[in-house]
Amino acid sequence: MINYKKAQKKDKPLLIKYKLLTITPYLKDNNAKLKAIAWVSDFITNNYAYFTLIYSYFKIIGCYAIINGKLDTIYLTEKYRNKGIATQILKQESISQVEIKKENQKILSFFLKNHFQPIETNQDNIILRRNNENE
Repeated sequence: MINYKKAQKKDKPLLIKYKLLTITPYLKDNNAKLKAIAWVSDFITNNYAYFTLIYSYFKIIGCYAIINGKLDTIYLTEKYRNKGIATQILKQESISQVEIKKENQKILSFFLKNHFQPIETNQDNIILRRNNENE
């Protein structure tokens, strides 16, 4: 049984961990990783109220954040991936846009399958917007 609960200030250490797990695989060196740790810590401190924790019964299994209609973060622990949880979140939340790393082809495929279309590409990222006509 999957449940959701708004994150609280006390959840900041876990949110920092999860946010870092979505970023660090794409960082090339330790200096970039150190900068990311500082940035994520500040980001979570200022934005934890936008995060929702994902529970399986009483165990936290991930989180997501929507800021101004944009999906900023979605993270699920390995055991709970590919079980339809992220798809359920996309269906129940009002998400208009998401930005992902170009090299993350698995997540790109996921969003394309869930009616998001690329609208912009830069050096590192792809911005996708929800195509409401196909929902």
